Amino acid sequence: CFQRGRWSDEKKTSTISLTADPNVFCLRREFQGVLIRTVFTIVRCGCDFEFDLDEQGRLREALVIGRMLCFRIPKFFMQFGMTDVSPNHDGSLWECWSILFGRVETSYWVERVLDENGLQTRFFPHVLAEVPERCLGMGG
Repeated sequence: CFQRGRWSDEKKTSTISLTADPNVFCLRREFQGVLIRTVFTIVRCGCDFEFDLDEQGRLREALVIGRMLCFRIPKFFMQFGMTDVSPNHDGSLWECWSILFGRVETSYWVERVLDENGLQTRFFPHVLAEVPERCLGMGG
């Protein structure tokens, strides 16, 4: 989904709309998925990924700031973040954490499935195994 965001090299920020492109976010074809997609579309959800760089200038940490109706959601409601935990710090594996209304949630992993040339990485088969063949895109 990062490829569909607007990147600011000056601020090291990627802004992503969760409703503008049907391929950014995918949900299972169940009632809960339909409800989430409908609410996200109505309130124009999106997020800003604000990255910090390591000593070599690589993206290392990200603070993910949610947006609804074009306004940023205050951190005291929810906080999200990502840390590059790949062995070579090449951006291939990220740990994602979240705090919702002061409660720390279980972290999860995000894998880079395509490289900068659009070629499949070693994580691509995980997507094929984990994502349903038919799902709901978050298009606006």
